[in-house]
Amino acid sequence: MKLLKVLVIGLVIAAMAVPVIAEDRFSLSGQMRVRAFMYDVDKESTNFDDSGAWNDQRMRISGKIAVAEGVSVHFRFDATESDENSSNNVAWGGSSNKYNAAGTYVGGSVYQYSSRRADIQFDKAYLQLVKNGVTFQAGQLYFGGFGHTRDMLDVVGTGFVVKYKGFYLGHVKRLDENAGNDSFGSSSISLTSRPNNDGDVSLTALKYDYKGDGFALTPMLAYNYDDNYTDYDLLGFGLAGSANLGPVYLKGELNIFDGERAGSIDLKGNQLYLDASMAATDTVRVGAMFLWAEGQDGGDQQVTNMNNDGLVNWTFADWHPESYGYWSGEFVREFDIYDPSGAGAGVTAGSLYADVKVNDALSMKFAGMVYQTEDDDIADVDGYTLNAGLAYKLMKNTTLTTHLNYNSEDIDTGYDDYTDDYLQLISGLVVKF
Repeated sequence: MKLLKVLVIGLVIAAMAVPVIAEDRFSLSGQMRVRAFMYDVDKESTNFDDSGAWNDQRMRISGKIAVAEGVSVHFRFDATESDENSSNNVAWGGSSNKYNAAGTYVGGSVYQYSSRRADIQFDKAYLQLVKNGVTFQAGQLYFGGFGHTRDMLDVVGTGFVVKYKGFYLGHVKRLDENAGNDSFGSSSISLTSRPNNDGDVSLTALKYDYKGDGFALTPMLAYNYDDNYTDYDLLGFGLAGSANLGPVYLKGELNIFDGERAGSIDLKGNQLYLDASMAATDTVRVGAMFLWAEGQDGGDQQVTNMNNDGLVNWTFADWHPESYGYWSGEFVREFDIYDPSGAGAGVTAGSLYADVKVNDALSMKFAGMVYQTEDDDIADVDGYTLNAGLAYKLMKNTTLTTHLNYNSEDIDTGYDDYTDDYLQLISGLVVKF
């Protein structure tokens, strides 16, 4: 009996110690957000006039497991996300009220069961080794942090990263020749977006972050290798920098792209981003942006980032200065500011913005931008955007954020002039933990 008591006491002590040990090795963080969307669109160019609304939500959790000194495992996943631009919360396992092309009901899951938002997507799941000043990461990673625009590198995929004293080398695999099959040959499976996987598709990028006295420079190099049927090979060079010039903070980025794709089509891109800001008062910061990209004609195709493999734009966190504010990159109507026409006509754009801290609980952002195509012979498009937003801290780690975006665009086809107007609103609660 005495021995039994000792064993019970030992088990109780061990059970109490396990959470302590686990907490030292395992850490979690994340956020939960619930948002509402609204839009009112009037497009003369396509005779589209409509308004609507929906809601979405997302629970994001990041974790780290400290395995040993210098060895750790990291992950991040998103759960309970609805479909893109939709309140639909049927992530997987069937949907309710399925209809065929003729409109006949053909069955479906019971709604209260299929609406449990059971889908989970892992953005990151990788191992990390740190030794002798070298950091090595391998697995499913976010490849980014290049410059201010992320146009040189901003994707999620499987690969590896090596970091050492300001150097960053990343390699991400986008497509295997055998499409993941356990074989030595090319895949013969017919895929909708990839009819023939003739070869591998990958992106390799290198940068060096140099920090001086009051300034920083980051030269960047990236190569998009595509041995697939699209034969989309692209080389990108970028230089990003920032400088603290007394009251003015200046940052900018220059990107140059050169390559070719199947059909003997040359890929070209020259673009510039400049941003200057200063504190107007203790609570107000104002700034101005200038953006320029050269239009491409004569059979050349304009490219604006390295994240596109010639078929799919794999950009993970889009950079959209035209929708400057709290939910920038989240609106339905957002466009490539370096090619707003979508026809390779380039752009010349300017923007003014202001960040206002009203008090400890309330902050606001305002911005306005005007833009026009750089080469009107390719496409004649000009427009402007207006943005206004606020962030209010309701409680600890809890913020109500609202962002209003308006875009008006004039399109001259040479035969007719059209004006397209877009009004969009996103408002939501975000709880961070």
